[in-house]
Amino acid sequence: MSMLQLKSSVYQNGCMSLFFSISSPISTFSSITQLVKSLIILISHKTFINIFLSKIKFFLLFHFAAKIFNIWKANVRYRIFVKTRNRLIQNSYLGKPAFASHLMEMNKLIYDLQLTKTISSNLTTQNINWEVETFKGDQKKARSEASRHYDNVLEKLIIMCEETCKEVVDRTTIKESTDLEDTRFGKQVKQKAMNVIRKEKEERIRHLELAKQDKSKLRNFIRLVDYITLETLFKTNSLSIQSFLEEMKKENRKSGGLFNSTVIFDISTMAFTPDERDITETLMNILEDMVKIMKNTTRVIDHQGFDPFLKILGTATYADIQEIIVESVEFASVKEEINQKILQDFNEANKFVKQNYELCRPIHNDSSAWNQLNWEKDEHSLEEIKAIMVTLNSWKKDIKEKILDANKGIVNVNGARIRGNLGPHVNTRLDCMKDYLYKLMGAKSLETAKNLQDSLKISMKLKTENRF
Repeated sequence: MSMLQLKSSVYQNGCMSLFFSISSPISTFSSITQLVKSLIILISHKTFINIFLSKIKFFLLFHFAAKIFNIWKANVRYRIFVKTRNRLIQNSYLGKPAFASHLMEMNKLIYDLQLTKTISSNLTTQNINWEVETFKGDQKKARSEASRHYDNVLEKLIIMCEETCKEVVDRTTIKESTDLEDTRFGKQVKQKAMNVIRKEKEERIRHLELAKQDKSKLRNFIRLVDYITLETLFKTNSLSIQSFLEEMKKENRKSGGLFNSTVIFDISTMAFTPDERDITETLMNILEDMVKIMKNTTRVIDHQGFDPFLKILGTATYADIQEIIVESVEFASVKEEINQKILQDFNEANKFVKQNYELCRPIHNDSSAWNQLNWEKDEHSLEEIKAIMVTLNSWKKDIKEKILDANKGIVNVNGARIRGNLGPHVNTRLDCMKDYLYKLMGAKSLETAKNLQDSLKISMKLKTENRF
């Protein structure tokens, strides 16, 4: 039986080459050890491992090809979108008098789209620990305002497109000026030279031909405006989610963690409210709603007034902004980073509460099981009471030192609820122990007084008997 042994050698020029050799059957322990060492050396050089894998037919034909294909596929929609947009731009609209001035005005209007993001500015301007429901309400309000702003801008943009289309169409229906039209305004009619008439006719034909060419480009012009709008919306959404991610990654926020999470004692562990799943679900829903705002924004291409120019567009030419955003590498990367950030910060928060809050679990268990009346039914020595008082004072100190609020990334660990439950319980127990001691002292005093009275009676009786 033969074994494939990997060997590596370093040449004087510093380059490492990998090669294979077929050795005779290896049965001794030393040979196996040498083989393992060779494999360890090989694995330590990742770059050369890739070179080695690329020489294996399976990886060459399937693995690397599939990896490159997946990278390409992730951005294919956006690349098609950009390619189509560039193809529309190549028609030189900016160089045509019929479109140039209108496009400049439209670009100024489209620029206003990205001034309003789909994320609330309160996230960055207000340094507070957000409650989840408050945060959701604030973000929903910001998205609603952004949606109204986008629709208002798009409505103005559609009006400008309609005016442009009307101007271009009207230029194709201009009638030739006649002497009769001039006489209507009292102008003196002069006979024109033949060459002037010919030049005017040629000029008229040329302008009419240019007008018809411009009219034929209205379809692509409308699509171009729509594509520019979509790309602006895409970049606006990208800026919104990036700013949200940056705020989550921000260290040393003045107010502490981004979200306030209350800690409580569970049966065997510490529980967070809201927990990791609640925060993740909330943020993922916000990202999805941000994308829906972009999808539901008015489209230039959907305006009924442009149907004569657009006719019927196939699905291949109708860009879906939601698919472009969701299937982009950037959006997937941001979602992954947000999930990882939440997971990482909650892990840190869990470590913190286990090291501190868990030390107060005996107090929590005592608060659930303690019954002062049942305890007072039995007799207790002063040593036992003293030990309980020492324990209670120690618990009071632990609550003050261990149940502290802490900032762990986006999580603001809030122990107010635990302090509100355990602190009063310990104080109540201390008061009960004091009252019990007072009762015990009162009973002991009564017993001592009674014994003293009995002793006095006996003493008086003895004195009387001795006198007789």
